[in-house]
Amino acid sequence: MLASGSLRHARPHLHGAAWTHGPCRRAAVACRAGAVDPKKDCARLFVDEFVRNGSLVGLGTGSLSVKVIEEIGQRLAKRQLEGVRGVATGLVAATEAAFHGVPLVPENSEGLRVDVAFETADQLDVARSAAIIGVKGEPQQPALLRSLAMAQTQADKFVLLVEPKDMVPQLGGVLPVLIESEGWEECAEEVDDLVIGDAEVWRRAVPGTPNPNPRGGDNPYTSPEGHHLLDLKFEGGFKLFGEDTEYAALEDALLDIEGVVATGMLLGVASAAVVADPSGARVVQLATAQVEFDLREAACG
Repeated sequence: MLASGSLRHARPHLHGAAWTHGPCRRAAVACRAGAVDPKKDCARLFVDEFVRNGSLVGLGTGSLSVKVIEEIGQRLAKRQLEGVRGVATGLVAATEAAFHGVPLVPENSEGLRVDVAFETADQLDVARSAAIIGVKGEPQQPALLRSLAMAQTQADKFVLLVEPKDMVPQLGGVLPVLIESEGWEECAEEVDDLVIGDAEVWRRAVPGTPNPNPRGGDNPYTSPEGHHLLDLKFEGGFKLFGEDTEYAALEDALLDIEGVVATGMLLGVASAAVVADPSGARVVQLATAQVEFDLREAACG
C-alpha cells in the first residue's frame, strides 16, 4: 500500500537521448569561458537564460542555489530585472531571499504555479535525465518534500544546478528516502529488507550528533512536516537483489512500502541543467521524460 501523500513521478517513455551543447558560440544557448568564480558564473547564466521581468521563481537550496538567489537580488537592486518574485522551498532559501531583497510569495498560496524553479543536484545522470537531491545535511537539512513538490507539480520549467564533479554515468552512493515518523521502525525494516545485501539503511541524524548510528543516534532529524529521513548507502550504483536496477524500478519498490513518502530521485522532471564548469558555465538540455536504459548494457558499452 502506498503511503498517503507520497509523490509518484509521471514517467512517460522517451526514446532518445539527452543532448549537450557543443563548444562556446556553436549552440543557441550561451557558454562562457574563463570564469573566475564558476558558481557565480553558473548563477549568471541561469538568470540570463531562464528569468524574465515578472517571473515567479521557485527558489531551491544548496550552494549553487544560494548564488542564483544572490544574482536575482542584485539585478533587482540595479533594476536590471523588475517584478521578479520568489517562492522558497525551505528556510535557507527564504532567509537568502530576504537578505538579498527578493520578494517572496507564500509557498502555500492557492493554485500556485511558478514560471521556473531550480535546485542544486547532488548527482546528475545526464543520459538518463535523472538526479538525486537531498543528500547533504549541512549547513541545513534539505526541504525534500517541498523541493519535490515544486519540481513535479508546481513549476512550468524545472532546472538543475550542478558542478561537473557531480555529473555521473550512473546514480549511486546515498539515496535519501523520506518516511512517516509514526511507525518509522516498521517502515525502516521493510526498506532494509528490500535492499538487504545492496545498501545499508541509516536514519539521518541532526548534523553534529555524537556517535551517530543506523537508528539516528540520540538526535534523529525530523523535517518541518514531521518526517524522518533514511539514507540508503549503496556501494557504487543503485541495485536491487544484487543486480543493477533501473532507477524507476528502485523508486517504485520503495514507494510501495507503507510509510515511505518520497525519495530524493528526480526522474525525467528537469528540462535543463546549468553546469558550474570552471572553463565556463554551460547549459545542458535534458529529456523531460525518463529515458530507459539497460544499465548492464550501458556499463558494457
